[in-house]
Amino acid sequence: MSSISLGKRGYVFIVDNDGNLVYHPQQQLIYSNLKTELIDRVLASGKGSFRTNEGGQSRIYTVERSDFGWYIVGVSYVDELIGDKTRMRLSFLLWGAVCLAVAFTMSVLLSRRLSRPILQLQEHMKEVEKGNFDIQVPVEKTKEIGRLAKTFNLMVGRIKDLMDQVVKEQEFKRRTELSALQAQINPHFLYNTLDSIIWMAESKRSEEVVLMTSALAKLFRASISIGEELVPVRNELEHIAGYLTIQKIRYRDKLEFRIDTDPGILNCKTLKIVLQPIVENAIYHGIKNMYGVGVITITGEKRDGDVVLRVADNGVGMEPEQVKRLLVPRSTSGDSGKGKGFGLLNVHERIKLVFGPAYGLTIESEPDEGTTVTVRMPAIGADGKKEGDGG
Repeated sequence: MSSISLGKRGYVFIVDNDGNLVYHPQQQLIYSNLKTELIDRVLASGKGSFRTNEGGQSRIYTVERSDFGWYIVGVSYVDELIGDKTRMRLSFLLWGAVCLAVAFTMSVLLSRRLSRPILQLQEHMKEVEKGNFDIQVPVEKTKEIGRLAKTFNLMVGRIKDLMDQVVKEQEFKRRTELSALQAQINPHFLYNTLDSIIWMAESKRSEEVVLMTSALAKLFRASISIGEELVPVRNELEHIAGYLTIQKIRYRDKLEFRIDTDPGILNCKTLKIVLQPIVENAIYHGIKNMYGVGVITITGEKRDGDVVLRVADNGVGMEPEQVKRLLVPRSTSGDSGKGKGFGLLNVHERIKLVFGPAYGLTIESEPDEGTTVTVRMPAIGADGKKEGDGG
């Protein structure tokens, strides 16, 4: 026990269950009452630590009880424990600064190593944002960054494939919708026409039967022709002439029409069945409910490299608010207008879909004065190329 030291002045002593000293390095001084120990507190504490301030010296008693009942007590002087506190603090600060500097240097190096490929990936992302999908990020050796770059390359490639697929699907959808719109014939109109033919046949009006049947045949021929997305303006005018002929016979003295176009546009290309919905709208919503004879005038000319067709009527006209709503896409559910202008919207969307947003329909109307619908399309010749201004 004498070889155990707790600091320069600390020591260890042993006490039995009755408080008698078994061992103390200064046992003679205690027997001579020149030195005392807190035996009672040691016995009372049983196990643990307590602190005293006897004689101005602060000491810490640490008590441990053995299996056979002895108390082993260690006595340490507090001033020795904290005497080297300043040196320890400086040493701690020094080592802390060294560790901080090393950690900072390592973090900078590691950050640069990690951020360089990430910044490179960010630059490639900016290129993708601009629409450039023909790029590949170099795959780094670092496992995480390499995986990220590889995933990015796969994503860009997949997006490019999907965009190409969407373009093809949209083109297919466009052609399908265009074919459906161009080939459609109003069943109600067909029923009324056939009913009129039957009525005229029963009335022995053979000339009118021949005229209406011929016009209906031309109408069918223009409507069901396939394989051509664009047709000459001449064909479209023949189609609308047949349609108006049928309507004139049906409405008798209620309807008149005139077609006056520049011969220079007859060979230019146009979409099929762009005039019929416009004329149909003019008849059913402009002329049918008016007093007197309704007149529909169709004119056409070439202006500033474009073909301009106009369908004018002297019908009931519309308010400005109605005109604004005609070419605005809307849900047909609950539409109190019962489809009024829906055909105009279809024609407008078809023209923009094929020729671009600069083309389409414009509508001018005055209440009780009539309505004029202008169709503007590029002047495309028989060779499929846009012509110059021939006016």
